[in-house]
Amino acid sequence: MAFSYHNYEPTNNTTDTFSIPFTFTAQSEISVTVDGVAQTGLTFPSSSSVQLTSPVASGSLVQVRRTTSLASRAIDFASGSVLTEEDLDDSNIQVFHAAQEAIDTSNDSITLTPANRWDAGGSIINNVGTPTSNTDAATKAYADGISAAATAAATVAANAAVATATGDIIPDATKLAIHPIGSQYTLSDGTTTDYSAKHYQNAASTSATNAATSETNAGTSETNSQNWAVKTDGYAEGNLGYSSKAWAIGDTGGVSNTAGAGPAKDWAHGQGSFSKEIIIYWIKKNKSRGKNYIKNIDKFINSIRSKTIHTKKISFIKIPKKCMSLLIIDVQGFELEVLKGMNWKNSPDFIVYEDDLTIYNNKSNSIRKILNNKGYKYLGGKYDKIFSKKIGNMSSIFS
Repeated sequence: MAFSYHNYEPTNNTTDTFSIPFTFTAQSEISVTVDGVAQTGLTFPSSSSVQLTSPVASGSLVQVRRTTSLASRAIDFASGSVLTEEDLDDSNIQVFHAAQEAIDTSNDSITLTPANRWDAGGSIINNVGTPTSNTDAATKAYADGISAAATAAATVAANAAVATATGDIIPDATKLAIHPIGSQYTLSDGTTTDYSAKHYQNAASTSATNAATSETNAGTSETNSQNWAVKTDGYAEGNLGYSSKAWAIGDTGGVSNTAGAGPAKDWAHGQGSFSKEIIIYWIKKNKSRGKNYIKNIDKFINSIRSKTIHTKKISFIKIPKKCMSLLIIDVQGFELEVLKGMNWKNSPDFIVYEDDLTIYNNKSNSIRKILNNKGYKYLGGKYDKIFSKKIGNMSSIFS
C-alpha cells in the first residue's frame, strides 16, 4: 500500500470528486492525473477530497498524489528562539512526508530480485534507447524491424520455392483447363495425355443439345404413334399409310374405301384385357369373321402387347347417398377382382357386369355368390347381367 498516492478506477461516467486518504500540509502538494495526464483547475470541497473540472470516463485510471516541497525547510530554527511543539511537528512532518514519498518511489521502481534479475513488476518500460551491444535491451521498434525483415526474407524464399516447385505445374494446369477443343494435350511428364476441361465442357453442351433434340423427336414420335392408332382424316404420317382406326371404320371420317379394304371383321380382332389368355381366347373365338381373319390369327396372337398400368381399388370411389347409382363393370374377365375391391359400406344401387363366356364360369359363380351375400338380387340380362339391392324385378323400376 502506497503512503503518498492512491489510484481510483471509476465504474461510471459521473464521478468527479475523489478522497485524499493521506495527510498533507498544503493544497499545492496535491496533484491528480487521469490516465497519466495531469489535471488542472483542482478544487477542494473538504480537507480530505479533491474535485476535477468534469467527470472522468468509466474505467479511467485516476491517481491522487502528494508531493512535498523540499525547496526549503518548513521551519528554520534560530538560536535563542522559543522552541514550540508546533514548530517541531511542522519540521518533522516535512521530513516524514518526504520519507514516505521516497519509499513509494523506491517501491514503484525496477528492483533487483534475490535471483539477481531486474523486476519491472509487469509495467511497461518507456524511453529505452536503441540497442548497440549484444547484451542491450531491445525496443519494440527494433524488434518489429527485425520481424518485418525476417517476414520479407521468408516471403521471398517462399515465392522462390513456389516458383521452383510449380515451374511445370502452372503450364500443365493451363493445358488441363483450356487446351483447344478436339486436341489432346501432353503434360510436362511427357506421358500423360488427355483432353482439356474446355473440350469436355463443349462435349457436354453438345450432348445436352442432342438430348433436347431427342426429346423433341420423342414428342414427335408420340404424336405419330397416336396418329397411327386413331387418326381418321387422312394419312397417319406423311403419305405412308392410314391409322388402325381408319382401317377399321372403312370410308368413315374422310378415308377412302381402298384404305379400309372392307369391314374390320375381315382382318382385325380388336381385343383387350388384363389377361393375355382371354385375348387369345377371343381371337380364336371370332373365326366367324371370315377367311382373311382366320388366315391372320397367328399374326394377331403374336401382335399382342402388354403394358404396366397403375390401378386403384374401387373402394376409392365415393358414391352419393341421395341419388340412384349404377356401377358397370366390363374388364374382360376381371370383374371378380374388381368386386373384391369394393367398399360395400358405400355400394351402388345397381351393378351391371359382363358375363358372356364359358371361360368365366368359375368366376361367374363367385360373383353371383358375393352379390347375393351383399343383398343384391338378379334382375336379368344374358351377357350383361343386372343386379340390384333395392328392387326385385325389372317392372318395379318403372312403377
